[in-house]
Amino acid sequence: MERGNSVLDQREKIISFIKIRGPCLPVHISQHLKIDSLLASAMLAELLSDKRLKLSNLRVGNSPLYYLVGQEFQIENFYQYLPNKEKEAFEILKDKGVLKDADQLPAIRVALRSIKDFAFPFQHNNELYWRFIKINEGNASELIQNTLTTQIKPVQMEIPIVRKILPEHIERVREPLVQKTVEMITPESIFTKEEPKKASLILERKVQENVLKSTKSKKEKNKSEFVSKVYEFFENNSLKLVKEISAKKKEFTGIINVENNGKLDSYLCIAKEKKSVSDKDLMKHLQLGQKENLPVLFISNGDASKKAVEWLDYLGNVIIYRKLE
Repeated sequence: MERGNSVLDQREKIISFIKIRGPCLPVHISQHLKIDSLLASAMLAELLSDKRLKLSNLRVGNSPLYYLVGQEFQIENFYQYLPNKEKEAFEILKDKGVLKDADQLPAIRVALRSIKDFAFPFQHNNELYWRFIKINEGNASELIQNTLTTQIKPVQMEIPIVRKILPEHIERVREPLVQKTVEMITPESIFTKEEPKKASLILERKVQENVLKSTKSKKEKNKSEFVSKVYEFFENNSLKLVKEISAKKKEFTGIINVENNGKLDSYLCIAKEKKSVSDKDLMKHLQLGQKENLPVLFISNGDASKKAVEWLDYLGNVIIYRKLE
């Protein structure tokens, strides 16, 4: 597969098309250029890796939207594809402009954290607020201040009636208070009640530590032979595992850091026990990487097919394959 001027021309056509049309799906690019959908996805992935395109959090079906810097507001045209509760949160936030997190229903609070294309968190007076995409933080703070001002009402203070208090009234009130205080503070109440509590807390802490130790040792023992080999691969190649997403008998998914010229790059690492690796396998894992907005390191004990090798050469660092010996 040659990577010549025609491919570069097609990439520029993609950029020009998105400039005119706005946020696009891979199917739109495939139809416009009259090319295979897998090739269109690969080109979009490369443009994304070069930071010439951005990726939406919102999904139309199973695919995110690809757009240029400055087209963020246009994603609003696709808000109807949000799930019901996220759509409700979007409409409330758009209407109000700013929402105080603590004042929202639990379901709306969760939904606000999901609509990352439209809702942006910020702090005001040590409280968490959400602003709509079209409102900057300065204007959002002004909206909050205006809302607080309109909510403040003058308070009418009632002046209590002052009656004459006689000395015998003071004595009557004071006697039961002194007696109650004496009853509450005794040597027995200080020592006999507090010491068992301390002992109970120490015992409970030790039990928790033992449970954590046994859980950790069980996890280590339960690693399959394949996953153990993947961990050995990380160690032998100086790869740092940042997060283990899932580990099954013949599969592993996680996020790793790779050092390149003194700089740490993050990769989505996918490892599978397979006899052979096809171009379809690469495209499938490439799409998973796009969802996480990360390049992919694919590890397997199988041999890459001829077509897969061609794709790997074409895609460069967007997806890397390493054989597990």
